[in-house]
Parts: sequence; C-alpha cells; structure tokens
Amino acid sequence: MALTTQDIHATADTLAEQGVKPTLAEVRKALGGGSFTTISDAMKSWRQEQKTEQQLQLVKRSKSFYTHIILQ
Repeated sequence: MALTTQDIHATADTLAEQGVKPTLAEVRKALGGGSFTTISDAMKSWRQEQKTEQQLQLVKRSKSFYTHIILQ
C-alpha cells in the first residue's frame, strides 16, 4: 500500500501531539517504512501548514488582545 500525504500528515500530527519532533526518520519509523522522498515531500507541506496555523493563531490572539484593550 502506497503512503499518502494524508497518512504522513496524520502521523506527523500524532507524533507532535505526543511531544515527539516529527523528523523524517521519526515519521518513517512510526509509519513502519516508506520512501524518504515521499515522506520528505509530504513533510514540506505539513511544515507549511503548521507555520500557517501558527500565524493564524497569532493573528487571532492579537485581534483578541486589541479588542479587549479597545473595549476597556
């Protein structure tokens, strides 16, 4: 069975939730194998999604903070 990007992302999410840094080697180990190239390509998009999510959370917190300050 071929690994999908979704499989790799889900594994990376699980590792991160467990406090394990989702490196290529850790993800491959958790998956029980797979091509480093396939995993690497999927991890690039996973890292970008993580970065985007962190930026969105920062914007939400900033908006909440400024809204709180303005309403006081």
